[in-house]
Amino acid sequence: MEAPSVLDEKARAKDAPAAQHQPSPDEITYAQADEQRRRIQSRLQEKLEAARGVDWELLSLEFRRDLLILADEFGRWARYLDTTFDKQAKSR
Repeated sequence: MEAPSVLDEKARAKDAPAAQHQPSPDEITYAQADEQRRRIQSRLQEKLEAARGVDWELLSLEFRRDLLILADEFGRWARYLDTTFDKQAKSR
């Protein structure tokens, strides 16, 4: 696993409140992920409106937003699979 880049660290520092502990990925709740996605989406929209060329923070925000969307969809798919297999196991 690669170490996080400097861009990721700077972007995380901007997203996290100063006095709050940044949880590890396995500690984050869906509500926290949704709030983070909304903050990123808001900053992304501001950057898109003011963009005049390649902006590395903009690219980082887009990438992080896409990862959050994928993680959310994966979570929904995993819950669907769990529900489906639970129903199959109970019907046997």
